[in-house]
Amino acid sequence: MNLQDAIVSFAAAVGSETAVLPLLNGIRHLEVLESAFGGTKVLGGQCIISATLDQNGRVIHSIPVHSITFGERQGGITERITAILSTLQGAQFEVRASESILLEMWEKWVFLASLAGSTTLMRATIGDVCTSSEGRSFLLDLIEECHRIAALEGSQPRASVMEKIRAQLTETGSPLTASMYRDMARNALIEAEHIIGDLLRRGLMHQGGDRDFPLLRLVYVNLKAYENKRARAMTPQVQ
Repeated sequence: MNLQDAIVSFAAAVGSETAVLPLLNGIRHLEVLESAFGGTKVLGGQCIISATLDQNGRVIHSIPVHSITFGERQGGITERITAILSTLQGAQFEVRASESILLEMWEKWVFLASLAGSTTLMRATIGDVCTSSEGRSFLLDLIEECHRIAALEGSQPRASVMEKIRAQLTETGSPLTASMYRDMARNALIEAEHIIGDLLRRGLMHQGGDRDFPLLRLVYVNLKAYENKRARAMTPQVQ
């Protein structure tokens, strides 16, 4: 089910006091939901989890990390945020209300786009990419492109977060890969537009400065080539 299908499925349940809390990657979905339900109903949110489906459709939880962060897009802690936080307390995952959820979503996007872009392009783990100084430089340059776009969009990631991202994505021997990489390995659908395409388009919309983003362009071409090849293979051939 895609976002538009999901909106149709629950639209009838959205009332005057309903809060819509999406936990998707990127930012574009907020604009889509706001168009459907109005800006005041849509919260910002994100989840952190490392999981995938095996060949039998079972959920495989890779590492013991499972958290949800959410908040008002305008900032602050409102009564509805407090109520949602209270409701989710005691579940078997970490939950936290944020006063700067949009910034945190952008910071995650910088991390995820860098991780997904590098591991899908190289078809390798972070540790494998970083076995050479050239690979490490590639990763740092890709991170910087994603970082610049976040800043251009008015969500300058915090220095401490960027330091952590650079450390995680240049760790020698790291087995880390993106879920998009694992999806490609099993010939599944991928979030090329949500993670890379929309980020690149946002960067290219800004006037002035470095508008090229060559590494993100390369990553995007790679992902679109995969999608086209997959679609062609799944299209029934006319005899």
